[in-house]
Amino acid sequence: MLSSKLHLIIDSIILKIFLHVTSKNILSHSKNIKVTKRRYKRVLRRINKELGTQAKTISKFPVSNKKSYSSKPVKPTFYSRIISTSGSTGEPFRFIRSKFELKIEQSFILRAFYLKGFRPGQPIGYLRSYVPDIGDEPIKYISKKNHWMFSAYHLNNENMVRYIDIIKSKNIFFLIGYPSSMYVLSEFMKTRGIVNTSVKAILVSSEMLHLPWIDTISSAFPKAELINQFGNVEASVLLTSCNTCKGFHINNDYGFLELLDREGVEKDIVGTGYLNNLFPMHRYETGDQFMFKGYRDSKCDRVDPVLMGSLIGRDSDLIELKHKKIPAVNFYTVMYKFSKYVKQFQLKRVDVSTFELRIVSNNINNKIIANIISEMKKRMEEDTNILVLQVDSIKRDKISNKVKAIL
Repeated sequence: MLSSKLHLIIDSIILKIFLHVTSKNILSHSKNIKVTKRRYKRVLRRINKELGTQAKTISKFPVSNKKSYSSKPVKPTFYSRIISTSGSTGEPFRFIRSKFELKIEQSFILRAFYLKGFRPGQPIGYLRSYVPDIGDEPIKYISKKNHWMFSAYHLNNENMVRYIDIIKSKNIFFLIGYPSSMYVLSEFMKTRGIVNTSVKAILVSSEMLHLPWIDTISSAFPKAELINQFGNVEASVLLTSCNTCKGFHINNDYGFLELLDREGVEKDIVGTGYLNNLFPMHRYETGDQFMFKGYRDSKCDRVDPVLMGSLIGRDSDLIELKHKKIPAVNFYTVMYKFSKYVKQFQLKRVDVSTFELRIVSNNINNKIIANIISEMKKRMEEDTNILVLQVDSIKRDKISNKVKAIL
């Protein structure tokens, strides 16, 4: 059994190699062109073989979505794991991904930090993804990665003071969170006159980043570059915001991006990823849209092209309970665990401590429902009352075409 210190050293070395390689791909024109062409051609050959076609370009293949692959068998091995989508654009979708490719993908996500001075082994603070059990500490330290996990489900005054103190005392210069959870923490800091000038970069994803939130986060962390990153668990496309270029860098060594016509300047985001050889998906509809204004060449050190406009993705509401606020996006993480049984869900507030959970289910039983309620309460308050109502369907939001998590 490896010690935590040795595990951290090994993990840091591997990540450093991947970060060095993936970063070179976007800092050199010749390297970027060479790598992108090679990966594009490899995926083109693979899809042609799978479909029995001889297309010259990826854009000649038919557009696909979750239903295109729903009947494909999902059998994890020692080298792979099952991944599930949230179901906000329809039913949850289960597929497999290579553990090795997931490690490579981490370097794509973190290279925005790498370009701001991050080096593997340095601490990273996460204000997302960590779900402590009832009674457990809202802060968890993972020594083998040097990651500090702060629960986004326990954003009360007492805990936020502790989060702020640890970020400062442990010299955490890089933070990752949901836009809404970073906003709640920053709003708390702003109202109390607390400013952190040590944090160098903050990476947010998984929901829309609103302009008022940007202002609040920037006032609490004035020296940090706020990086808005768009991607999906299907690993089909990756966009990274850039303050210098005033747009989103298209990580063209990660996947092939297409913007398909919708209405006016709105475009559907479609991608063909280069990092999923076990479960390839071609011209995959992400279910998200982009308000397209054009393309431009990069004005910063990165050489990958820049997409101008704004994202139209998953919006998030903040649920205000008796003693804390919870970003609604957190409830998607509950349903990842129950994607075999829950096709869609929606949480409706009845009163200050009572919620109605509407679910479109598939072979669900009382034990599974009890487990779902238990997981929900971990993120809420112990005296929260959750009423489960099974329904045939849930209406989508007319603007985003997604199922709103909270009503």
